[in-house]
Amino acid sequence: MLDLIAYSVASTATSALRHGFDQTDALILNALVPIDRHPLWVWDWNDAFTLQVFVCSIVLFFSGLLCSAGGIGGGGIYVTVLMVAGGLSAHDAVPLSKAIVFSGTLSSLALNMGKYAKGPGNRSLIDYGICCVVVPSALVGTLLGVLLNRNVADYVILVILSILLFGMTVMVCGETWKQHKEEEELQDKPESVTEEVAFIEEAQQLIPATGADLTLRDIETTPLISQQGGKLPSPRWGILMLLIVIVCGVARFHAGACWADLRDGSATVSPNSDACHHPLMSFMGEGLLHLMTNATSATIVLFLSLMLPTLVCAVAAVHSSVICVRYEGWLPSTVALYMGMGIVTGCLAGLVGIGGGLVFAPFFLIMGVEPSIAVATSSTCVIFTSSSTTFQYLLTDRVIVTLTVIYGIINLLASYIGTAFVHYLMAHFSARRSWITGIVALGVLISAVLSLMKLSNPSLGMAGHAHSG
Repeated sequence: MLDLIAYSVASTATSALRHGFDQTDALILNALVPIDRHPLWVWDWNDAFTLQVFVCSIVLFFSGLLCSAGGIGGGGIYVTVLMVAGGLSAHDAVPLSKAIVFSGTLSSLALNMGKYAKGPGNRSLIDYGICCVVVPSALVGTLLGVLLNRNVADYVILVILSILLFGMTVMVCGETWKQHKEEEELQDKPESVTEEVAFIEEAQQLIPATGADLTLRDIETTPLISQQGGKLPSPRWGILMLLIVIVCGVARFHAGACWADLRDGSATVSPNSDACHHPLMSFMGEGLLHLMTNATSATIVLFLSLMLPTLVCAVAAVHSSVICVRYEGWLPSTVALYMGMGIVTGCLAGLVGIGGGLVFAPFFLIMGVEPSIAVATSSTCVIFTSSSTTFQYLLTDRVIVTLTVIYGIINLLASYIGTAFVHYLMAHFSARRSWITGIVALGVLISAVLSLMKLSNPSLGMAGHAHSG
């Protein structure tokens, strides 16, 4: 009798689970069809050397100068430039912008190599309690954001992007006014105070691109013991979580695409010509095809590839939260705020290409974190969100590689020149940072207006620039 009841419960649960995933993945898989594929190994230069790419490169260069000089990430701005000047759809512009911004980390590494994430008095500039709570949450957000990007229409991405860009405009304008007031007050302060302010301004220059100016050595040489003796996870656990999220996100995409091919009957062609024989999944041989042919195994694969990274990151976030509450005196409500913010920011990074640094640093300041620590901590968190979104898009055939090379080099030069120029002005001419930030605010406003124009006229900038996989 008990066996019969157990069998009935198991059968009911399996059927319900299968039905739920059938409904969910039907929506997901149907949304995959209209999106062009851009395999990593396909380098088509035919559309790379055109007038439109040349114009877009010029606009991207000056956008990169503004963003690096003003100390903000350029993700949202680059998405707009790629759509309007580059003639790309939102579904192509978002992944490409993530790859472009990620390439800009090389310039930051070159400029800041050998610097330690230390402040005055050799104090640590990275709050690892915040990192260990925010990073796992943000990684889950990137997994969801990249998934959602495939399932929403272009206009939805444009609406969200426009709202965020106008919000960024208000935020940067407020920062401009704040910097102006601080500069006015600074003129009357003694030299001992100006040295600390100068240090904070230098730390703020570490924000451009994705904040990868903080090297792994910087992270690993900082003590991970909380003030009251509670040991936080090693940064290597963060790298492991990052790899799990990327691998599971990519595996779920290709498994889902294989299932879609099986449903429409296109999975019977020769190897390497359909999703079930994707080169990245070649290590499985015919294993993926066999797994996705069976409805039960297909459901399990899609379920585990989403739940495994979510559970791993959740366990890591909860573990770090307990340590922060027990040893650092955090309130549970504070932990909840940090975790919620991480999920939302990671999701936006994957969905519309907004860089996490535009959310992390201001949020940390609102939570009462010192400015120099907020900047360094934000930069550390962004390393993980940027890496996650970039590699998920790159390995799921969403990034146009040839354009990534061209625009990536442009952004690399712009980031290097912009950051070096501001460092030079600060060191030799005491240039007012508010001037530069004000120019950035104007650039963000222009991007917001362009995104609205693109929303009202989808054909804007689309002349003769179509890509196919």
